[in-house]
Amino acid sequence: MKCIRAKGEMCSECGDREEIEVHHIDSNRLNNELENLIPLCHSCHMCVHNGEDGYEHLTEKLSQEPPGGDVSEEKIGREMGSIHD
Repeated sequence: MKCIRAKGEMCSECGDREEIEVHHIDSNRLNNELENLIPLCHSCHMCVHNGEDGYEHLTEKLSQEPPGGDVSEEKIGREMGSIHD
């Protein structure tokens, strides 16, 4: 709800005020940083998720490395070991 409070209860794409949903720009539903959230009406939100032409600007391609950098088997082993200690 912080997205709608901060950015308004209106679709950022078409201006509609009905059926407002919050879209995660980077497609990571766990990334709830305000800059990753955008209010969209249900119709525009479905267009984004269906990959329709003209909505590409509302989706960030995940070409960056994962959060925290590269994850090696060695790093995973170290982290898992620290959890069990």
